[in-house]
Amino acid sequence: MEQARSAYQQGDWTTAASRYSALAESSDSDASALWLRAADAWWQANEMDQSMLALEQVMSTGLNLQEQALESLLRGEIALEAADLEAASFYLGTALEHLPRAQLSRLMSAQRTLQELSADPAVVTLAQVEDAISTLPEGDLAAAQTLVEKLQQLSDERLRQEAAETSPLGEWATLSLTLRDTLVQQQDITLAAQEWQQRYPLHPVNAEGYQTLAWELGRQLATPTKIAVLLPETGSLSAAGSAIRDGMLAAYLDRPANSQLVFLPVAADSQSALNAYAQASTNGFDWMIGPLRRESAWAITAQADPRLGGLLLNTPQAPAAPPVDPTAVDPTAAALLPDTTSDLATAANAAAQPSIDAIRSPTGPDKNDFLSIALSQENEAQAVAQRMLDQGLARVILLLSDSAWGERVEHAFIEHFLAAGGQIIAIERFDDRQADHSAELTRLLQIEDARLRRRSLQNALGLPLEFEDARRDDFDAFFLAASPALGRQLKPQLRFFDAGDKPVYAMSRVFSGRLNPNLDADLNGVLIPTGRWVLALNSNREESAVRQLGSLRQGAFTSLHALGRDAWSVTPWLPLMRRDSTFRFPGASGDLRLDPDGQLIVEPLWGEFRRGVVAPAMTAADPR
Repeated sequence: MEQARSAYQQGDWTTAASRYSALAESSDSDASALWLRAADAWWQANEMDQSMLALEQVMSTGLNLQEQALESLLRGEIALEAADLEAASFYLGTALEHLPRAQLSRLMSAQRTLQELSADPAVVTLAQVEDAISTLPEGDLAAAQTLVEKLQQLSDERLRQEAAETSPLGEWATLSLTLRDTLVQQQDITLAAQEWQQRYPLHPVNAEGYQTLAWELGRQLATPTKIAVLLPETGSLSAAGSAIRDGMLAAYLDRPANSQLVFLPVAADSQSALNAYAQASTNGFDWMIGPLRRESAWAITAQADPRLGGLLLNTPQAPAAPPVDPTAVDPTAAALLPDTTSDLATAANAAAQPSIDAIRSPTGPDKNDFLSIALSQENEAQAVAQRMLDQGLARVILLLSDSAWGERVEHAFIEHFLAAGGQIIAIERFDDRQADHSAELTRLLQIEDARLRRRSLQNALGLPLEFEDARRDDFDAFFLAASPALGRQLKPQLRFFDAGDKPVYAMSRVFSGRLNPNLDADLNGVLIPTGRWVLALNSNREESAVRQLGSLRQGAFTSLHALGRDAWSVTPWLPLMRRDSTFRFPGASGDLRLDPDGQLIVEPLWGEFRRGVVAPAMTAADPR
């Protein structure tokens, strides 16, 4: 005992730990105090695993008050090492009252670390990684993997900040990000490894090591084993369900992992969705994707004790009366098919089914087991508003379809635009059934006022005057919420009235989804929010056979197909998104982020009509 105590006091931690462990193992009486000393000595010797094994043998009831305080200090320090701030705060708080004076400085140091970690949790992790880098054994791939896993705990935003620094730590942060990007974008790992070694030939992780790390990280991206997919096979939403199904299957075949997709058809009523959910819950499914209707999603999340979590393909909303105006029927399919003469659009409108479009309910249930993703027209309008403000376009004229859909978009756009400091200069609504909008545009652009001023001046002078009608110039840009037909009419007429130099940002609905350069040439210059998959199709990067899928409806349902792709592809990344709000998943629909309410928000890319085709906007670069 004297040898163990002496070694402990002199800081010979390994000797002290070994002596105390041996004494504890041979003790016939309560050995808790000995195991505690051994655990503390192992901890001081940086042998965390040994320390925790010894600590497991400690029974707090066998300790006096000072020893209990030391146990709390040790557990608090271990919690700090694991970045468990709640546990660390609890243990360090209970250690204070009876801790021996000799250990007070140690407690104060741990409390300072807790404060630093609480203010910026990344500080301790980065310090640990930086220390480990300086002592990393050459060729030790296991140690390199430990470093990468520590860095993966940091937020995406913090990792990118560190990667921008020119330092060994910056290179490791870059490695962590590059590995993540390789997996999230499903790149060829061998090629990515070769590119890594070419960029960083002196880095301890070579091409072979990069491949090993990528495979190990990929192995950790587990997907549920058995997934139930609740989609409609009949009714007005069946076409939307087919497009989403084909998109999901396409992404699944690209990366099937070890999962099984089982499609459970649902009807339009909520009870059908509840029955399918109950079937999935009792038949061993691990995850659910669907359903489409807001009310069905609500019915599932409103259950008292849901046994199966999942990704809802709409934002839950309590049942409401069907909309009176058929144009308010917007099961995304209808929203993406603006040609009212289309059979499918007519059928969808006439069916008066609730919208697949996301409208958040402030009184909705709070179920952490459920996440949701939806093609939200409101979110899209807000994204356009923010994009225009980011481009310095703070004074805007609104050109709107005179419909319930146009009104919804108008409210969402104006609310966000005004709150962020923008100004609405004027608003004009247009009848989609008319072809000539000269009267409305003449009034809106105040051209008639200029003509009246000319006539007044001519009368006053008694002379004919050469006078060019001038439009108003107190605005920066137009916001257009219109169908393709209306958009094709308005854009050339804006040019005719000398307003063609003003930027026009529009809702994605202005694009029919069908490649028709001759017809869409009238939209040249219009900027719209869009997704990766739509841009890929338009640039012919996808096989032409994909366009022939019947569920795409000649391209009108590309956004729904992209939604299906994302519903599967994002699944293994959801745990990361839950803990890191800064991570953006580069999905087919756009960049996906998870908000605190469990809603996957689609942040669009930006497209521009050029030669009648939607191409990547030259004013906006894809951040990835």
